[in-house]
Amino acid sequence: MPALTLRGTSSPVFASGGKVLAGFSNGTLVAVEANDGVWSWEERVAVPEGQYDIDRVIDIDGQLLVDGSRVLASSYQGNLMALDVNTGRIVWGREASSYHGIERGFGNLYYVDDEGIITAVRDNSDDVVWENSDLKFRSVSAPRAVGNYIAVTDFEGYVHLLSQIDGRIVGRTRADSDGVRAAMISGGGLLYVYGNSGKLSAFRPN
Repeated sequence: MPALTLRGTSSPVFASGGKVLAGFSNGTLVAVEANDGVWSWEERVAVPEGQYDIDRVIDIDGQLLVDGSRVLASSYQGNLMALDVNTGRIVWGREASSYHGIERGFGNLYYVDDEGIITAVRDNSDDVVWENSDLKFRSVSAPRAVGNYIAVTDFEGYVHLLSQIDGRIVGRTRADSDGVRAAMISGGGLLYVYGNSGKLSAFRPN
């Protein structure tokens, strides 16, 4: 166990081939067989660097994204990586620092880094499509795709909508003046937001 870790943890996910995948605070992604727990593979998403404990924090806290035969994971002070579910082989990776999950849409992958910069990279590669730093240092949430947009929340409880095409902010509304910490979900063209005050809201982007 590292000397320091972030508050939070990544939830295990099921993947094809009868495997369960989980990310840990030491920057390792692990796959085990779902039926008997036998270790299948492990791979480093990040390697600790630096002299001080704070510099060596490399937690995988964001929700893993399973996409067919690939799993995508991001780590704090580490990397964004796509790995083969069955073998753990690294398909591609790029340097990134994020404690949020990854979202997919319009042929892109979306993530929010530790400063609140929202980035879209082309799926199946590490080519950057766009970046948006308008919400930097606003404690931006994990991104959620809904319709033609990417939604994020901030510490003041605002929901911001960004175009999936070019990353422009095209709309915002306040969901809860007490802020939003819970992960958003989407379905049926609606975005569901649960605020810190206990208020549940459903929004339909136009």
